[in-house]
This record gives sequence, structure tokens and C-alpha cells, in this order.
Amino acid sequence: MSGVKYSKVQIEAERKAKKEALSKITSLSNSIEVLRERVKSLIKEIPEGVKSSFPEEMRIVKLWLEEKLPEYSEKMNSTELNSIAEKFGQIESNGKEALKKLIEVKEVKRDEKARALLSEIEVLNGKLKSMEGLMNKWKPGESERFRQIVEVLPQRVEAGDFVEVETRLKSLGTELNNLTQELTTLQSQDEQRWYVLEALRKVCKDELSWGEEKEPALEDKTNPASPIVYKVDTYIGKVTFYLRLEDIKVDSEISSGENLCYRQFDNLSEQLKKFGITTKFRVEHTNDSQDKDQGEKPFPQDEHSNDNSSETNETYGTYYSSSC
Repeated sequence: MSGVKYSKVQIEAERKAKKEALSKITSLSNSIEVLRERVKSLIKEIPEGVKSSFPEEMRIVKLWLEEKLPEYSEKMNSTELNSIAEKFGQIESNGKEALKKLIEVKEVKRDEKARALLSEIEVLNGKLKSMEGLMNKWKPGESERFRQIVEVLPQRVEAGDFVEVETRLKSLGTELNNLTQELTTLQSQDEQRWYVLEALRKVCKDELSWGEEKEPALEDKTNPASPIVYKVDTYIGKVTFYLRLEDIKVDSEISSGENLCYRQFDNLSEQLKKFGITTKFRVEHTNDSQDKDQGEKPFPQDEHSNDNSSETNETYGTYYSSSC
């Protein structure tokens, strides 16, 4: 029989190609199995709080672990098996990338995140330290409460509870900002009323020649928010000023006859303007029918009472005279 025959050589080449493809698949399968065991072991070494802080990395790792390996059979030809081998190769490559991400989370990103959180804790501690005086004055116990919460946060960072620490820092930051605003307002009001008191004393003693009954003092020495009590003798009746944080209340024993009480307070208001203090007066009428029967004139309105323009920082509350 004449001619050249190749069939035996082709069969041997296909058999060799299949064997090489199957060997490659087996090797890649073993490599993938080793990678998965390593990844699972590493996941167990990373605290839950750390893993929660890196959701994208953990999502990629989880998807890789759940990826199913392609099925194959020795009955497949070399071309089919080589295609399967390529898929195994891609899965192995993805596994190496997943392992790399886990190592970065455990060895690098965890430390970076921890340093960032510890830095935030230090900043918060600084804010607490700067507000400590105002807290102790206006909100006794708040400084200690904050301190007890914050002092355990570094330990939680060390334990890897990053999400818990982040949540707590955000909550504490908001709470501290709100408290700071409240304390700053209280302190500003307190400083303002002490300035008003100083001006009031100068007017009463120097301008109106009224006598002081006693040194002004807080009504409750244990509570800085309580009114400052200042009592004077006008020689036609005694007047007690209660300088509250938001305004002044006045108890007056000056007779309301002939608008005498009103004129005294109107004069007082005029004198206070020299110190940049604008006052607005209002009378809380008593149920004394005799005053009404005497045809009492309405209390004179302050010249700015109908002014709709915005008030300046120098305006301090309202005077209330409960017994005029």
C-alpha cells in the first residue's frame, strides 16, 4: 500500500497533550486547595471588627472561596482539558490576589486603621481637656463620664473592634459638640450678667446714690446657674435684683404712686446705656386692686420696644418689676 501514514503519531500526540492538561489541572487544583486553606486560616486570625472595617476586601475573598471549580472528565480531548486548565489557572490567580488582600488587611491596613483611630481618640481627648473647666462648672460629672468612656477605646482598637470604636467616636463627637455649644452659651451668658452686675452696682451707688444692703452673691452657691442676688436701698423702698442667665427679675418695694417706681426704673435704664447695656422693661402686675382703682398709668415703653431690627449683643434680657 503506497502513501505516508500519520495516524499513530497523531494518537500519541493527543494522548500526551491530554496527559499534560490533566497534570496541569491536578496541580492547579492542589494549589487552589492549599490557597483556600491558607485564606480560611488567615480569616480566623483577623478580628471581626477589623474584617468589618474592610468590607470590600472581605467581599472579594468570600466570593473567591465560594467559587466552584470547573468540572472535567478524562474523556475530554486535549483542547477541552486545556480550556479547563486555563479556568483553574484564573481561579488560582484570583486566590493569590485574595490572599494578598487578606495579608494587607492583617499586616498593613489594620495598623494604618488602628493608628488613624488612635489619632482620633487623642483629638477627642484634647477637646475634652479643653472643656474640662466648663464641664466641671456647669455639668459636674460629665467630664468624668466622658473620660471613662474614652479611656477604654484604645483597648478596643488593640482588640480590633474598629467598627465599634468608629461608631463610639462618632457618637461622642456629636455629643461633645452639642455639649460644647451649650456650655459656651452658658458661660457667655454668665460673663454677660456679671458685667451687667458691675455696671448696675456703679449706677446704683455712684449715679443714683442708692445703698447696698449686702454684697451680691449667687442665690445657690453650689449652682452657678442660679440667680445672682443684689439688694439695694433706694431710701424710698428696697429693690432686689435677681440676675438670671437669660434676664433680670426685680422685686421692688418702691411705691407705685405717681408712677414713682416706673420713673426710677426708667432712670436706671438710661444710666445703664452708658455701659452699652440696653434694657427693656415690662411689669408683671399684681392682683392688687387698689393700684387699679387708683387709675394707674401704663408703664412707659422702652424706646426700642417696637423696633423690629435685630438686637445687638449688648441687649440683656428684660427687667420685671413684680411689685410696682
